[in-house]
Amino acid sequence: MKHHVLLLLAAASLPAVAQVPSNVPTNGLVAWYSLAGNANDGSANGLGGSGIGTTGTTDRNGVANGAMAFAFSSYVSVPTHTLFNTGDELTVTAWVNLSDPSANQKIIGRTDLGFNSGFILGVGSGGMNPELWDSNGMPHSFTAGVINADAWTHLAITWSAGGGLTAYINGTSVLNVAGDGAPMGSNSDPLIIGGSPWSQSPLYFPVNGSIDDVGIWDRVLSGSEIDGLVAPATGITEAATATRPLVAYDAAHELVTITGGSGHYALVDALGNVVRTDRLVDGITVVPVSALATGMYFVRLEGTAQRTLRFVKP
Repeated sequence: MKHHVLLLLAAASLPAVAQVPSNVPTNGLVAWYSLAGNANDGSANGLGGSGIGTTGTTDRNGVANGAMAFAFSSYVSVPTHTLFNTGDELTVTAWVNLSDPSANQKIIGRTDLGFNSGFILGVGSGGMNPELWDSNGMPHSFTAGVINADAWTHLAITWSAGGGLTAYINGTSVLNVAGDGAPMGSNSDPLIIGGSPWSQSPLYFPVNGSIDDVGIWDRVLSGSEIDGLVAPATGITEAATATRPLVAYDAAHELVTITGGSGHYALVDALGNVVRTDRLVDGITVVPVSALATGMYFVRLEGTAQRTLRFVKP
């Protein structure tokens, strides 16, 4: 993952209908699945699906039921739609937390038994294993990069008829294979999250772990846009309730500011250790962080285990 000065994360529990976070590009967005208790689509297209045997689990931000757990024969099925046939360009992204990235697992995909159209964002041999078939039935695939076990990891693939297939891990490109000018092959199969898109009974290559925040676009996201999905660089996301404090990190002055709220705050390091805690004051609480060691930290507010802000102190 690339280092950033300011990294903001939403802290509020997601409502029953999925919403698109502010760091998610909406230009060309086909579908967005937060997987927070359901398979609703947060985009304007309404391409919702159904979970089969899935359960809720804690997401990467510590939010209960903010992600979806998969094991054995569990998966999400989204009915077929022509919008998934994106043609010349495609981007697919997802957060995953896998027990064994060396196992062949299909995170999300849409292809048929002929294996001559569509795409799969998969993992295997400890790295990414994307697959895409163009309109000539030509396969494009590779295995590259390193995915750590039992750790939230952001995966992304992009396809361009002229530029080929590229894979990203935590915002960093790991490999590109050239295209031959043909668009992605179209099909009428369902979109499957959590296992083989060509067969669900039986389900092959199932995911053993958790998936969160799946996105599909009909264009190639830029490197900075993909990096922004890993670690949003701008803006403060307000919570669902107007009374919830807003939290920001001022890198130039090495300060964390908390506007509003009552009770206590805590600064937590990447290992979960509380490095500082104190009471919130009326109005704005200013917390100097210049004395902290270099690394990643979270701001946590009293009464919730949710981490309301993530920042990196250089």
